[in-house]
Amino acid sequence: MFKNPDEHKKTLLTRIIIAFSALTIILCIVFISLLGAADIDDEINQNGKALFGGFTVYQNTIYVVVPGDGYFPVPQADIKSFQPISHAYDDRHMAIDDKNVYCGNSIIPQLDPKKVAPIGNNYYSDGTTTCYCDKAVQRNKDLTVRKGLRNQISHYLFGNDKPQKPQMYRYGLKVLPKSDTPYITMLKNRSIACNGKQVFYKGEVMPNANKDSLAAIPLYNHTDTTQSFVYFRDGKHVYHQNKLLPITDNKALYGINVNPRENGTYLYDPLDGTVYIDSISFDRKNGPYEVMSKFGSHVNHTLWYSMKGVYYYDTVKKETRRAGDNPFSNKNFKEIAPLVFSNGIETLYIDAFERRHNNKTDKSLDKRYTTINRLVGLETQETWSKLGDVYTFGSVWKHGKQWYYFDGLGESQLVFNTIYKIDNEETVKTLLNRDGIGSSRTIRQIIREEKLTEPKYKELLKATTKYDV
Repeated sequence: MFKNPDEHKKTLLTRIIIAFSALTIILCIVFISLLGAADIDDEINQNGKALFGGFTVYQNTIYVVVPGDGYFPVPQADIKSFQPISHAYDDRHMAIDDKNVYCGNSIIPQLDPKKVAPIGNNYYSDGTTTCYCDKAVQRNKDLTVRKGLRNQISHYLFGNDKPQKPQMYRYGLKVLPKSDTPYITMLKNRSIACNGKQVFYKGEVMPNANKDSLAAIPLYNHTDTTQSFVYFRDGKHVYHQNKLLPITDNKALYGINVNPRENGTYLYDPLDGTVYIDSISFDRKNGPYEVMSKFGSHVNHTLWYSMKGVYYYDTVKKETRRAGDNPFSNKNFKEIAPLVFSNGIETLYIDAFERRHNNKTDKSLDKRYTTINRLVGLETQETWSKLGDVYTFGSVWKHGKQWYYFDGLGESQLVFNTIYKIDNEETVKTLLNRDGIGSSRTIRQIIREEKLTEPKYKELLKATTKYDV
């Protein structure tokens, strides 16, 4: 117990200073160790000898590159006998030598390197044991942030070599159950295999899946239609990857991947308005839902609407959020062009933008937005008339006496608005001249010349995702 309050304050202040100093030292050590790790990556890039796939030999050690994480040594690898398991591109992360089979820099002790062979879809078998080794990396679940920092600091302070970075990512590896029936692969490039009784996705069992009727669900991907890589059906069951979803299969089901920034694919059942993102269901009490648009050139969020509002999935908070009231409710809007809607009286459109921190030390991403706006200044007695397409980049429209360019390129092509006002008829002719629009660079140049300008609008609602912690 301190009798003197000033003495207590001094002691508390001293403890705070010591704690802050210790934290500063730890952060400096981590920073230095990361620089050391970066140096070895640079050295391998410049002086290493590429072998095959992602493998390189440097100073008598074989390394494999792990995307997003750099180079890591392959333990026990024998340089003389080290070779690819196959020359297929999808097997570029696999290797064998006289003693081991390697999934990236992980040894698969269950497989015999003298008998192992790829059977497709990143499955590998030696006739007795079958494994799955993903060609994509995943976060290393065995390495917590605290453990990673401790490893860095310990190695830097007490190790004799350059600091060794913790491995944050690994190639996913699963050993499948023993089977009397050989494993075969199904649905090319969909990571699925079967032993006659059970079906597996990336080495994990798909409960009750029917091998004879299993198929990928159709996927709308912006303007293309393909087959999903993560949603499957068998006529009765529906799966996200290997997880059985609590819905019944029907022919109307389809997947949607509007915006690659969301890092997820939606599953939609138009019969009852059910929406899933991956294996997460939107709250059914707010449904039934409908997708606002399947086009993604100017969106940061896929918007879904119901009678109760407009909803989206926040990929940071991992939750469904309400953006606002449904501006389309009972107004007979039609999507006349990608992300542009009209009912003959009003014109609404979807747009997107982002904000970054703006100070000397931080330019990182702060927030991304997707908005629904109402175009203002239109002549109320006039209607929209499409004049033609601008190559594959967008289209030109006329409303009354004014021309507009509806863009389909998007922010990824550095075109930042869904709708632009066209300054005069000469610009209209330039846009509609197929020979004059050779690339998206021409569109950007016309915007820089202010022949295409952002029109006046009123923002009706906004979906927001905040990225900084």
